[in-house]
Amino acid sequence: FGFLTIPSPLGTRRGDIVCIVGKDRPAAVLVEAKTSARPYKLPMKDERALVDYAQRLRSSSSFLFPLRLILIVGQEPGKTLAERLKGLETDAGVSVRYCSAGALYQLLARPPTGVTAEDLVEALLGADRIVSKDHLISISSKSEEDLAAWRQLINKIL
Repeated sequence: FGFLTIPSPLGTRRGDIVCIVGKDRPAAVLVEAKTSARPYKLPMKDERALVDYAQRLRSSSSFLFPLRLILIVGQEPGKTLAERLKGLETDAGVSVRYCSAGALYQLLARPPTGVTAEDLVEALLGADRIVSKDHLISISSKSEEDLAAWRQLINKIL
C-alpha cells in the first residue's frame, strides 16, 4: 500500500511495526500482530504494552510523525474485544482498530487498483473498532470504481 515500514528488532518492546504514511500530512500507524489458537481478547498485558508504546511515540520530541492509529492484526476477535478496544483507545489517546489477518489477506489478494496507504488509514479510522472483511473489500471496490471512471474519461478524451 505504500507505507514506509520500520519493523521492530526482536526482543524490543515497542510494537511490531511502525508504519509511516502520507506525504502532505505524514503520520504513524503502530501495527501489532497477535497469534493465538483462540479468538483474541486483548489481555491486560497487551493493553498496558500498547498504551506504553503509544505514549512513548507521542511524547518523543525526536519522532516527527503524529500517531494516528493502533492497528492490531490477529485471528478472529473475541466476543468482548470491541468493548476492550474502546477502553484501550481512551487510555492510549489514539484510535484503535482490530482486523483479522484473514480479512486483511482478502484485501491484499484483490487486483491492484491504486488503494494507497492514506486510503487504507482513512478507511480504518472510519470503520468499526473491529474491522470487517466487507469494510476492507469496500476500500478496494471504491478504488476500482474510481479507476474505471478515470479510464472512461481518458478513453473519451483520447
